[in-house]
Amino acid sequence: MALVVTLLWPQGLLSSWSAQHSSQYDTVSITLFDVGQGLSVWIAQADKHILYDLGDRFASGFNLVDAVVLPELRAVGVKQLARLYISHWDRDHSGGLLPLLAQMPVDWMILPDRLPGAGWLQQSSGTSRWDICGHGQWQTVGVVKLRSWQLTGSKWHGNNRSCVVQIEVWGQRLLLPGDILRAGEQALVRRLGVSLNSDILLAPHHGSNSSSGPALLHSVQPRLVLIANGYRNRYGHPHPSVLAAYDASGTDWRSTARHGQTRLIIQPDGACQIETQSR
Repeated sequence: MALVVTLLWPQGLLSSWSAQHSSQYDTVSITLFDVGQGLSVWIAQADKHILYDLGDRFASGFNLVDAVVLPELRAVGVKQLARLYISHWDRDHSGGLLPLLAQMPVDWMILPDRLPGAGWLQQSSGTSRWDICGHGQWQTVGVVKLRSWQLTGSKWHGNNRSCVVQIEVWGQRLLLPGDILRAGEQALVRRLGVSLNSDILLAPHHGSNSSSGPALLHSVQPRLVLIANGYRNRYGHPHPSVLAAYDASGTDWRSTARHGQTRLIIQPDGACQIETQSR
């Protein structure tokens, strides 16, 4: 594989004063891990580290936390997480939870719903706090701002209960919608409207034709879509019609099946570049 670096856009919306009064430690990287047909995203800034989902775990015991996620974090000396989000309980998103908690402390864990007898979460990992997704107000971890939403009520379950997280870094926004489906997308759009607007969108449900509907794409208006999918996966993700919708809107996209692990690097002046592994 060869590393490919592309400048996505030269600068964001920050003032020159903000850029001049920041440091190299304020640079933020957002990594979409190549975990096959699953999902795991890492947001890193200096000594603050956040994970969204943890990939799959199989009956054999093989899991993507041990195979991919932890080796990457340990290579740069990460010993603790500031936040951990689990979007929903499908195994390809949450399968690595136990392996991670057995090996790395987490300051604050945000889950899609409450688990019976969830005291084991603190006991197994030294997790100091855990909560349920849905805090719509901005929260700050270092220079990274985050807020989350979740559809609630008996109508919403499974993929549509995904914890949706929006991240803002130096004037750039990233939307992480988990596996939410079109009905859920439409409900979020009705509720949040232009608040969903983001420069970068993680393709909902791995780019399936059950997601990435017109309502969501119109509200988000992304410049770049990141797609987490396995090479030649049995579901046919991403669906050709979804890629056609991205192309028709003039939206650039990268997929882990085609481009491998993908990393965005956002500078304090809002400049953003992307690093991918060509196959």
